[in-house]
Amino acid sequence: SKHYISARFSEVNFECVEMLYETIDSSYVAECLQVYPNGILQNQKYNEFVSASNQKVQGASSGTADITYTIENAATTSSNGTSYFEYDIYVSSSTDVYFDNGLVRIQYNTDAFGQNVVGNNKVTAQRGTVTASMGDYYAPSPGDISTDVFAVGVGAELNTYNRYHLTSTPTQLLHVKMEISDCSELPDLQFTDQSTMLTLSLYTNSPGSSNLISFDNITATDTENRDLCTMNITGMAPLQVNGGTGDIVTITGNFFGSTKGTIMMRNTDDGGASWIPLDDYDITQWTDNEIKIRVPSTLPIDATNPNQLKTPGSGKIKVITQSGSSAQTDSTLEVYYSWKNGFTLNFSKSKVFLAGIDSVYDENSTNQQLGYSLIPNPNIVNNSNALGCVRKAIDDWICATEIRWQLDDSSYALPDVRDTNSSIRFGQTEASHVLGETSVWYLNCSDPNNNPMGYNPDIDITLSNAPNHNWFYDSTGTQPQPAGKFDFYSVILHELGHGHLLMHVNQTDDLMYWEAKHSPNNSLPWNERMTYFSLANLDGGQAIVNESQSVNFSFCNGQNHTMVPLQKQNCSVALYTDKLKEPRETDLTAYPNPFERFAKLEFELERQANVGLKLYSLDGRLVRSKPGQQYSSGKHRIEINGNDLHSGLYIAILAIGSNEYPVKLIKR
Repeated sequence: SKHYISARFSEVNFECVEMLYETIDSSYVAECLQVYPNGILQNQKYNEFVSASNQKVQGASSGTADITYTIENAATTSSNGTSYFEYDIYVSSSTDVYFDNGLVRIQYNTDAFGQNVVGNNKVTAQRGTVTASMGDYYAPSPGDISTDVFAVGVGAELNTYNRYHLTSTPTQLLHVKMEISDCSELPDLQFTDQSTMLTLSLYTNSPGSSNLISFDNITATDTENRDLCTMNITGMAPLQVNGGTGDIVTITGNFFGSTKGTIMMRNTDDGGASWIPLDDYDITQWTDNEIKIRVPSTLPIDATNPNQLKTPGSGKIKVITQSGSSAQTDSTLEVYYSWKNGFTLNFSKSKVFLAGIDSVYDENSTNQQLGYSLIPNPNIVNNSNALGCVRKAIDDWICATEIRWQLDDSSYALPDVRDTNSSIRFGQTEASHVLGETSVWYLNCSDPNNNPMGYNPDIDITLSNAPNHNWFYDSTGTQPQPAGKFDFYSVILHELGHGHLLMHVNQTDDLMYWEAKHSPNNSLPWNERMTYFSLANLDGGQAIVNESQSVNFSFCNGQNHTMVPLQKQNCSVALYTDKLKEPRETDLTAYPNPFERFAKLEFELERQANVGLKLYSLDGRLVRSKPGQQYSSGKHRIEINGNDLHSGLYIAILAIGSNEYPVKLIKR
């Protein structure tokens, strides 16, 4: 009753702490704590425990069982910006007994936790498995012994009939939580004064017996000295982003520290084998338990030449704190595509946009709009196989993303410099192992709102003319790549991808993967050559083309025009699918493309086959399907009704037997 609780306050004021554990009327608990600070009450309660325990000891007989105390499950936690060191005290007996009374004395490092942790409210002790029964055991009683030692006592209620059955299996007696003052210090926990611990440890031979027995011997030699604030990562989101577009990744965890450390991502210039650090600009937030990064496409800001620039890509992320602790995310981040960033004078980054530099013909060769005209070097023009591959690769990119490119009718030997003249040539690359390289120049300026941006005035592509780089020429994508030869068509497709402002990625099946496929001793089947566009290539390329249309260049000196997309009719691109396992059985044509209401897929079979069709939107939704059915050899046509489809890009996949043939369709 209320009267009874008030009476208890006047007799033993430390009981308000007990009420906190026993969940008695919260209003009286609050009143009690206002009168008696928590630390004072805990020390008083501990003194009461010692007094009561000494009375128990006086009536106890000597026993033969031995008791062992250990420190288990130590871990650092964090809550509301405060760090804690938590651990369990386990207890066991050499023979089966019933636990009545116990005491642990723990010495600690005051540099880590401060002094007089009980009196200063820096430690709490909660019931464990042994003392869980509130009606049978009093709540744990902590108390300061000295500035660097505290004790916790636990004891059975008077006249209890339900003491805990203690065996040789260690069982949780207490859970202790200490507030950390300095994470850089070690805890240096150890039991101390084992003789007093032994004296106040008692048992009975039955759960309800009143005959108390002293333990014969004690073992309490455990220590705990692990690093207090070991950093750990608990999560990362989202798991798919684009590089260089401003996408933010949030990393959550504990003990990152309040001072910004280092974030490492996987390097796309070696397929993810090495780590590269993000610039300080890319780390937008750093707190003790949350980090936000802006995923860039280009590192570092302070590179002295373009060859030092690296691109981060897919892989786990490594966090390194200011104190030197490091950890990696459990999850892998996918960098879907990466859009080239430029650096500004204030050490920030911005997208580089396509611009209208040269007059480029429409498909009908009558009208001209602004884009880029790529001038071939005479050493390209004089190699008809190379010239054919270059022309086909340019057409393929136009078809895939509507970038306004053309192969210029003229031919000059142009230098690799920023001069508004885009060029393609054979020449010496920067390193002996490099098959091709692209200089993607950019100029910085600002938009009308004074936001920094960059634009691309020209590109210069160099294909290796080294004697050991023996080229194989095939722009159809249908021939195997001979042993010991390098695939010129896939390399020029890749380098034009850089000219499109796309950077390397770590996906091995992507056109923008850093390494060309090559086998010194065996030929590569046609379907293992990297001559196919991925959906990421299409998404990234079209995003660059679309956003570049809306750029306002009016504040950019010497550049006032945007690039106008080049729309080609009835073109198709080869898209990557892991089911391209046999040579092509058909020539697939889509028309009209772009289409408004109906699109037709025309194909020719050499032999009878089961043919089906699926149409996907770019977000992966299946929007149309035709179940497979038998078709005879010869020409056939499948019609797609697109009346209710939204405008945009779709991927039609024609399944012929076990093979799949994708084609891009554009709905107007």
